[in-house]
Amino acid sequence: MDVWKCEECLDCPYLPLCFGGCRFLQRLQTGAIDGIDCRREYLDAALEKIVRQDIELRKRLFEEKNEGGGIFLHI
Repeated sequence: MDVWKCEECLDCPYLPLCFGGCRFLQRLQTGAIDGIDCRREYLDAALEKIVRQDIELRKRLFEEKNEGGGIFLHI
């Protein structure tokens, strides 16, 4: 399925993250690989937490690398 032509996907702010979801999971659930596996509910509920965890991890890695003397931020 071309998610760039699907009205449901085109209106979704998560399209650049998911591209219509996982085709493998769609196949397991419906037997077809050409459908949409929408995870919008999950992303609505979890995205902020995922981003916050990522920021905290990057801060810790930055601090660990800084303890060696030089300033280095790898993003």
